[in-house]
Amino acid sequence: MTTDFHTWTAIETAKKIKDRAVSPVEVMASLLDRAALLDPAYASLQALDAEMAMDAARRAEAEITSGAPIGPLHGVPVSVKDLLATADLPTRRGSRLVAQDTRLPDAPSVRLLRNSGALVFAKTTTSEFGHKATTDSLISAPTCNPWDRSRTAGGSSGGAGAAVALGLGPLAVATDGGGSIRIPASFCGVLGVKPTSGTVPTFPPSRLGVLGHIGVLSRDVRDAALALALLDGRHEADPDVEWEPEPLIAAERGRVRVGVYRTVDGTSVDPDVDQVLCEFVRGLESIGLPVFEVPVDLPEAGPIWDTLFMSAMADELATFDGRATDGVSSSLLDALRAWRRTPPGAGEEAEVRRAVLRHTVAALFGHVEILVGPTLPVTAFPLGQRGPVRADGRRDDLTSWWRNTQLWNLTGMPTVSLPAGFDRTGLPVGIQITARTGQDHLILRVCRTLEAEGRTSLGAFPRVALAD
Repeated sequence: MTTDFHTWTAIETAKKIKDRAVSPVEVMASLLDRAALLDPAYASLQALDAEMAMDAARRAEAEITSGAPIGPLHGVPVSVKDLLATADLPTRRGSRLVAQDTRLPDAPSVRLLRNSGALVFAKTTTSEFGHKATTDSLISAPTCNPWDRSRTAGGSSGGAGAAVALGLGPLAVATDGGGSIRIPASFCGVLGVKPTSGTVPTFPPSRLGVLGHIGVLSRDVRDAALALALLDGRHEADPDVEWEPEPLIAAERGRVRVGVYRTVDGTSVDPDVDQVLCEFVRGLESIGLPVFEVPVDLPEAGPIWDTLFMSAMADELATFDGRATDGVSSSLLDALRAWRRTPPGAGEEAEVRRAVLRHTVAALFGHVEILVGPTLPVTAFPLGQRGPVRADGRRDDLTSWWRNTQLWNLTGMPTVSLPAGFDRTGLPVGIQITARTGQDHLILRVCRTLEAEGRTSLGAFPRVALAD
């Protein structure tokens, strides 16, 4: 019997459990051993209760033995970001302001996972309230990149990205308010999916409003597609619902026109990232997808997102009254100071400008079905930096280097970060694929096609290192 459970997909694991080729107890025990070995070096997990996880695995095994009906992810270990509420694990939200043993009723996404038979074994690390695109906070060590421990895993779902890349569960559920799924997916070399706004239920409602999304990270397109079908409740309502994204057949490929861009605000892309994009585009053409240049010139999108996001963060901290500046991350305090200098009514004006922007972006899809560009203009940068130092020497601030991902939260359109290659130092590069609102399945079919054609770096495992 192999013990390489960490290399299995979620669907493969579920099938082997259903066929009794392996037990949930064996899978969970192996995962917990791997987590104990690796996580001290990478800090991807914020909360893990090994005894609780093994108890859940034993219950899953008993259900298999009894012949009880089982769900499509029965016995499969999954992780959940620390911003999502769980009844049996603490939800700290990356903040000292939240009590250490805060237990909340399961979020709808967590409940749907459990109803599918998945075993939620851990909470993954996040930045404080998910306010930035690196994963470090005052309650946890910085999450390290699985491909280079001296580099960031991205954020704010860096723990989720690192955990999936390290083989600590085949699926991670996380939040994305401006790129928080896709940034770590790009930096860690895994698939990150942000579905159409409102696809996955959020409760209690996020202060991010329409910016907030819940999605998944995985090493396999079919895994991500199944997880999304489960998270939006379709499978629960109809077990026979079609979820599997079949590769595009030859006759379909010519009708999926691709628009290519570099950045949404006219800034530069580092040469290694641009080279991976060019190779990716050649791959699209080689499998029959027509490709066109579609310049995306939307420098106003970034300031709109900054205003809306920081307004939400200010509202969040206001709920903690006078404790809001005591034990808060310096980067969050700096952002809030900048927010307080904005004129009254800035949030309302930004919301109006966002509505106009959505119409502008919709027009970009007039002659193409999908848009393709770098998820980020850079690869993972050193730990401790708020932003990258670009190839031309320019330093980015807290939010300016992830404008490519923020745009699609403003529009609510579905988008993924697909691992497409590596830079010259061996760090992953992600390519972002976006479609019109509601066309989530088209994106997943395109990804599935590229996966089947060997045009992605999905499934690649880093050479991991142990803690010093």
